[in-house]
Amino acid sequence: MKLRKEYHALRTGMFMPVTFEQKTLLAYLRQDDEQTILVIINFRKRKTRLALGSNLQRAKWKVLFTTNEHGDLFKDKGYIGLTGYQACVLLKSD
Repeated sequence: MKLRKEYHALRTGMFMPVTFEQKTLLAYLRQDDEQTILVIINFRKRKTRLALGSNLQRAKWKVLFTTNEHGDLFKDKGYIGLTGYQACVLLKSD
């Protein structure tokens, strides 16, 4: 709830799905003129990775929230890696 108050893109930004098979991994962008936020949720018990397209891969991301403080989301170039049942919210920084 705090993130929604602090980051207006989460409230009013355009919703753009990044994944389309959302049973196991949900990823979407919320974007407005000033902010781009990437939300990723792993619904599986096993770890998984989200492959980033070239535009998302070139961006610099700041972690706003994660359910696993000990994991390295950016360990594999071109991917964001999540542990089982992990969720994270990332802010694109310029």
